[in-house]
Amino acid sequence: MTGYTILDPIIAIGVGLLIVKAAVDLIKDSLGSMLDTSLPRRKRKSSRLSWGAIRVSS
Repeated sequence: MTGYTILDPIIAIGVGLLIVKAAVDLIKDSLGSMLDTSLPRRKRKSSRLSWGAIRVSS
């Protein structure tokens, strides 16, 4: 395409790697929404703190 014999395969490899990266990101996204995952550690800590703040003694 470019007329340079060495540049065409390098560009093709780069485009292929971008396609593979996009596919892996898409798979991670879709599996993450389908599978049960836990909250990140930072969110877990803040949610514990907020649950402790709303406890009502009876």
